[in-house]
Amino acid sequence: MKIGIIFGADSSEHEVSLLSAASVMRAIDREKYELVNIGISRDGSWKLYSGSPELLERCGSVGSPDYGSDLWTKEASDVEIGHLKELIDFAFIVVHGAYGEDGRLQGLFETLGIPYSGSGVLASSICMDKEVSKRVYEAWNFPTTKYHVLRRVEGAPDEEQKEQAFQAAEELT
Repeated sequence: MKIGIIFGADSSEHEVSLLSAASVMRAIDREKYELVNIGISRDGSWKLYSGSPELLERCGSVGSPDYGSDLWTKEASDVEIGHLKELIDFAFIVVHGAYGEDGRLQGLFETLGIPYSGSGVLASSICMDKEVSKRVYEAWNFPTTKYHVLRRVEGAPDEEQKEQAFQAAEELT
């Protein structure tokens, strides 16, 4: 069985994803499973990663000499998304934040007919959107803490937005 370790992507948690992927690569029994390591660069390119877990860890550790190195051109070759079904039998999603936990990758793998780790499209989408998840909990009468939704308004003065945040904090305490 070919397990695709999917990691990276354009997320604020990109580096954490690299560290997680390195751990997963070490943990899977390579005598039992064939690993196909697929990194998604910040620009959205899908790449077959041939480097070591150690290199991923160095590139994912802020402050290391390799942090921010051009991992995707040195250690990878292009992957065509339409050919993923030919490359892997199962997708182990190790992408954190947007793209990995919001239902998008799950939807892609479902469309391609590739089984994957984690929650499905709907659960991932709902849980990633904190306001929607709170509303779902309330609709089903699940106990939930008080909350206040703050939205950044483009062009609004920073002071005005800070004041709204302070008011919300007062309401919640």
